[in-house]
Order: sequence, then C-alpha cells, then structure tokens
Amino acid sequence: MVATPPQTDVYTTALDIFDRTHPLRVDADENLKVMTVGGSTTSITGTITTAGSFATRTDIFTTTASGVTADASTFVSKCYAMEVSGTGAPATSWTVVLEGSIDGTRFTTLMSHNTSLGDAAVLLSGANLYPMLYFRSRVSQLTLGPATNITVTIVGKG
Repeated sequence: MVATPPQTDVYTTALDIFDRTHPLRVDADENLKVMTVGGSTTSITGTITTAGSFATRTDIFTTTASGVTADASTFVSKCYAMEVSGTGAPATSWTVVLEGSIDGTRFTTLMSHNTSLGDAAVLLSGANLYPMLYFRSRVSQLTLGPATNITVTIVGKG
C-alpha cells in the first residue's frame, strides 16, 4: 500500500480527496494539487500532467537530449502513445525514443519514433505492455532543417 504523503499546504476550506493508493488534494479554489517529479540538465521546456490513471509529458527539443522524467508511480503506466512534430515545418530527420524506468535512474528503450513514420504521426505501444514507474523521451538524432524545433508528446496509461 502506498502511504499518503503529508499535506504541506494548509487551506481553511481545503478538501482532501483520496483513496489508499491515489492521494489527491484540492485547494480552497478547487484546484487539483499534483506532486510531480522532474529534473533535467538540458535546456528543454514542457509540462507534466497527471490525472487519474494516465500521465502526459510534452518536451520541446532543438538538439539531442533527454526530456524531463514523468512520474507515473501512483498508478504504474504500461501503455503508451508518442507523437513527434516539427514547429513551422517538419524536421528533416529525427529519432526519438520513449524510455521507461522502474527506479527513475536507469532507463530502457520501450519504442522509437523516427522520420519514416512521418511528422505528427502518433505511435502506439498497442498490445505490448511495459509497466514502468517513470518515463521520458530522448532525442538521439535530430536534423531540424526548416523546423524551428520538435515537440514530443507522450501519454502513459495505467
């Protein structure tokens, strides 16, 4: 059983909604409070969103790098979708891998999106289940050409 983390913010009219495995906090304005894990030394931008039994991660790359790690440990993500698209125009070539991890430190490749799939094509993991506590994108090869950058969006579903 996952322990419910202590609430660090105090609201006089806050409502705590949780079950034993998925703690959720709502502030006085009914905004959902979500704890996320991130940490990248590369200069990329993006957001992590978690809701219910899925998490999404969007990163923007101008060079090869690893994206920020998405924490799916509250529900264990096992099915994935990944989209790669150029900004302004399709990139000339790319290879982007989806990596998963059990400990958040050592990652393994789950699937790969490349130029042959096409700009803005959605790649699905399909019947292949990869139960992971953390996931991230990693651009291993990128030639922007006419594109300003590439946007990589990943959805992980429990």
